[in-house]
Amino acid sequence: MQRKKFGEFYIAHHNEFEKLFSILDDEESKRTLENVIAFRQTWDIRNFDKIRKGNQYFRKIFLDQNRMKYLLMVSLM
Repeated sequence: MQRKKFGEFYIAHHNEFEKLFSILDDEESKRTLENVIAFRQTWDIRNFDKIRKGNQYFRKIFLDQNRMKYLLMVSLM
């Protein structure tokens, strides 16, 4: 979903996002949701730096920011 389309989607469904946020039980989950939304609005990969916990899923070579940016762009298309 493109940045502009997500922005429109977020505005149209703001109440649902607020409900989702309110049912999340822990601060880590809330922070993760906030940063995923921020990424979808700005496409700034640094939003994931705030919530990433090392290389849980990918080998270190994939966590290079330049490579990660392209990996995320392809996976979100």
